[in-house]
Amino acid sequence: MAEGLKLLILCAGMALPVTAAAQPMDHAARQQVETTAARLADPAADRALADKAAALMAGLGLTFAAPAVASIPRPDFVTDGAAVVELVDIRLLLTQIAIQTGARDHIALVRAQGTRDHGVILLRGGFVSLQDLLELAQGTPAQEFVTRTDDGIVLTRPLAIWADAGLTLAKGDRLILSRETGSFVANLGWLDVPGGEIIGAGDANTAEPGFRPFVLTARRGNLTAEGANFESLGFGDAAVFGGIAIASNGLVPPRFAAAITGSTLTDVRSLGLLGTTGATVAENHFTGSDGTAILIAHAQASTVANNRLDALTGPQAIRVTAAASGVTISGNLVSGPARTGILIDRESRDITIAGNLVQGSQTTGIGTDGASCVFITANLVASNGGVGVALSDTEAATISGNAILFNHGSGVLLRNQPDQTPVRVAGNVFVGNRDGLRGATPGKVTLESNDFEGQTPRVFAGDFAPLTVEWLRNRRDGVPIAVAALPAASVCANAGAN
Repeated sequence: MAEGLKLLILCAGMALPVTAAAQPMDHAARQQVETTAARLADPAADRALADKAAALMAGLGLTFAAPAVASIPRPDFVTDGAAVVELVDIRLLLTQIAIQTGARDHIALVRAQGTRDHGVILLRGGFVSLQDLLELAQGTPAQEFVTRTDDGIVLTRPLAIWADAGLTLAKGDRLILSRETGSFVANLGWLDVPGGEIIGAGDANTAEPGFRPFVLTARRGNLTAEGANFESLGFGDAAVFGGIAIASNGLVPPRFAAAITGSTLTDVRSLGLLGTTGATVAENHFTGSDGTAILIAHAQASTVANNRLDALTGPQAIRVTAAASGVTISGNLVSGPARTGILIDRESRDITIAGNLVQGSQTTGIGTDGASCVFITANLVASNGGVGVALSDTEAATISGNAILFNHGSGVLLRNQPDQTPVRVAGNVFVGNRDGLRGATPGKVTLESNDFEGQTPRVFAGDFAPLTVEWLRNRRDGVPIAVAALPAASVCANAGAN
């Protein structure tokens, strides 16, 4: 037996029953849990999905709990009569975007404008409604590119909202961005969508068939949306053109934090929080995304809460990457064939993943790689195509109070962990996974009060396999090993809150 594994056993408080007469979960009980869990993966499930997930967790002795999300004060958008609409060269706009976000995919963006003059509709000097924008364009060179149809107001050129301007779309307003003519919205001021709609539409772009309209907020720009509808947006590999993107370089912070709440995003390739601070994405419905549905990169203090994400076909439902920090992912209902449900990677830190349903991913339910201070607690992780929860090269992590059910791979996989990296696995319920707990260089692990009764006989695997005999012996005797928990989160700033 390897020396490292000896140390592991010495610090392992096994997943023991509280009585000497405990028995494995019987076949009927397992079937009931599996059937209930499978029903939660249906994208057409009703709005009681969260209640059903909570009931399933309660039946296993767990709480399906997510931290409360504070109400978000919405700043008042006040229109005025000072705005001006002009037609300007697209290079003016692209220069402003490139200063902050780089020039990736800019050639495709210019090509999508076709052989015509590359004009951009510029709104500057005031705050207007969508109807105001239409009226302001009349009598200007932009007039033919801002038109009203039975479907809404159509833009056949890109729209730039300058830093001193704003546009609001109230309920009943519909802004249609023409794919065929290369239209998009670049917001450097304030785009406010309280109930309105922004939709990409039209035939494929002849010069750049892959192009689709998008909404980008950059520099000191602000985006607020409540009860809005976004459809058919996003193209390419650059996150800034991925559908809806809010990008800040931190040098010139926006006047207030971005917030998208209570909205529907259908066939929007990705919603990106890129370098933002304090942004909130809450109570939205994402469906049909073929990119990373919610991408958080190099951002701070982000909240992703109580969203529903289904019918996804991209790489991840939610990804936190590029040294993002202080992110709370809570109360989200993730069901559908994204390759990974939730991924935390690339030096991201201080991440709380709590009270989420993550089910039906093609591979991993919740995964971390190269992260630190990650708290995975009170989630229902079920029926994923691979591992339920996978940690790799992750420092100071806690996996506690989760229901980890019927994943096609291991329930929890710890691999490639630094030798002295603390990981605490406590109070989880494992049922019907390929095996319960698997290790491959798992690091320094504490196991406390996990329930493997529905996981027998495939409880431990890999580097954890030698624990099987000890677990069976103590399970028979009903005498848990008394072990003090490692302070797995003691190096983390938010340890006291988790």
